[in-house]
Amino acid sequence: MSKNQNPKPRYFSMPDAVDDFRYRSFGAKEKVVAGLKIFGKGLFNATKYTATEVLPAVALRGGEASVRKSNEMLRSEDLSDARRREVEEMREKSTAIVNEAKKNIEKDQKQVKKGGKAKS
Repeated sequence: MSKNQNPKPRYFSMPDAVDDFRYRSFGAKEKVVAGLKIFGKGLFNATKYTATEVLPAVALRGGEASVRKSNEMLRSEDLSDARRREVEEMREKSTAIVNEAKKNIEKDQKQVKKGGKAKS
């Protein structure tokens, strides 16, 4: 991407959508369309925020809690060999989830630094 190009915006601009409703739409039909655009852009923004911000954070915290619990269980000396293997396997899977969540969060943060204003 050259320096002259604007980075792709992360979210739709809600103030622009409201301005379209208030100042750029005349008549009932245009008001309804502009109102539906506000609703659609808001729904898109909320869904995208949930998918890119909330879910990775939930996965990270849940995975970290699972790793801690697994480590705590593995310190116990009264685990059978079969149960110890199960807990170790659970810890490995949880560690993989944590690593993937960290990678996704880091990727998203880099994208935020590149990103600019919201979409119109």
